[in-house]
Amino acid sequence: PIVLTGGADNNYELTLVNGELTIADVAAFDVTFSVTYKGAPDADATIAINGLTLTTSATGEATIKLKAGSYPYTVTKTGREEVSGNVDVADANQNVSIELVDPLPIYTITYTTDGNGTINGTATQSVKKGLDGAEVTAAPSLGYQFLKWSDDVTTATRKEINVQGDLSFTALFTLKSYTLTYSAGTNGTLSGEAVQTVAHGTD
Repeated sequence: PIVLTGGADNNYELTLVNGELTIADVAAFDVTFSVTYKGAPDADATIAINGLTLTTSATGEATIKLKAGSYPYTVTKTGREEVSGNVDVADANQNVSIELVDPLPIYTITYTTDGNGTINGTATQSVKKGLDGAEVTAAPSLGYQFLKWSDDVTTATRKEINVQGDLSFTALFTLKSYTLTYSAGTNGTLSGEAVQTVAHGTD
């Protein structure tokens, strides 16, 4: 026999035996999305799930039949913040409630240096309110070492969490210094400073 699967929502099994085609239902369950905005049903929202696109009705609802499994989905509408999630289908119909909100503000995080190093990572980031930025690292130029950030954070690598506004940070570096130590053998003496601290590139 030749077995095919199909139907608009892929919930049928088609079997062809000796020229006879049999169409049988596959166990599937209704998943109903209920989309609201500011407490009211939100019509014409788009739901992408299982390779299909649904549109909510005047009641803010859209229904799809799904076999048992786990399905990621995305809900979008112009003038609303996008919502993504996952629905797990087991052995029963279910409802998924989605509350859409206004688009979140977008803030800018800016990382700069004092000129004696570079920023590894994205130095200027656009981040939605409440989300996290991407990790960056302050890398010193030759002869310098990382000192701190302008907000007194002392780790060269950082990441902003739960961003609530525009942010700006400068990485500060300092010249490396070295210790020169001189000693005389048993048959001589030293004249001058026996222990000296010298900055990188100086005498």
